[in-house]
Amino acid sequence: MKIDIIALLRDEYPEHLEHNDEFVFDNIIEFPQGETHIKNMEKLYSKENHYIEIRLIRKILSFISQYGYNPSCKYFSAITKTLSASVRNGKSAVIMIDDLLNSGLINYYTIVLTWADRFNDLDNFKYCFINLIYLLDMRCTKKALGSVNHEKDKQWYRTLKENILQIASDCYWVSWCFMILHEIGHIVLNHTNLQHDENQEYEADKFAYDMIINLIEKYCDSDDEVMSVFRTYTCFAPMMLLDFYRMIDMYQSLIYPEQKQQFNPKPQRRIDKLIDLGIDTFDISDARNVYNNYLDVLDLFSEQFRIKYDLGKLDILPTIKAE
Repeated sequence: MKIDIIALLRDEYPEHLEHNDEFVFDNIIEFPQGETHIKNMEKLYSKENHYIEIRLIRKILSFISQYGYNPSCKYFSAITKTLSASVRNGKSAVIMIDDLLNSGLINYYTIVLTWADRFNDLDNFKYCFINLIYLLDMRCTKKALGSVNHEKDKQWYRTLKENILQIASDCYWVSWCFMILHEIGHIVLNHTNLQHDENQEYEADKFAYDMIINLIEKYCDSDDEVMSVFRTYTCFAPMMLLDFYRMIDMYQSLIYPEQKQQFNPKPQRRIDKLIDLGIDTFDISDARNVYNNYLDVLDLFSEQFRIKYDLGKLDILPTIKAE
């Protein structure tokens, strides 16, 4: 199973992306154009399955060894339908991240960041709103990878700007590294209980976030083909991941209240604790700009979703729940 770097998790992929300059890139900051690492990563992914993940893990393990951490662990990815990242102890710990979680996250970032870029485009508003509902519903029902494949989806993806794809891609991979480092944190901090308590989750979050910030400091200007994802504007990517959990939690509580809640501790509490850690080693103005626009979209989506749900105007929901 490969996770497409440009978030095209469809049954069929567009042959190429065409850039559209119709919209002014004024909500999210403008980043330099040209040869980005995304094109290189697309080539890397054609080499072998999980090429990027394996390279990232090797680099991460080498990096954290400088701090005296040398965990014995392996990486495993599968469709488990648990929407989780976890570690299983044994002779060598196995870190597992569910492919459903991976596939949902890269689509989610692409949709939300594009919505922020085209904030005043009503047609785009409708498209993003509906597709976020589909996406969240699949996270709750654990139905399948990807999303519904229509010609309009292909057409929409062809309009995306390289900047949007670059930011979504970088944020995805840094979020993925945060999940890996969180599980490594459980290992090196000797959290032997598989059902970790809240304090252990916070401790693992802190370990992971400290390492993410250190990785950004080291690689933010790097030309390394894989580690170039660590840019200063990705320092809030772990919070973005937890906001994805927060949206799933919100959706589930309204649409599937009979289901057991998936997240403990609550995502917002984890976000607050990460923000409290602060960053004082590099300029975070670009990152704050990206994150604030990202949160603006989530606030709008949540508000509109609740209003339409209360008024019984979410016609899409019976179709989703009937499948």
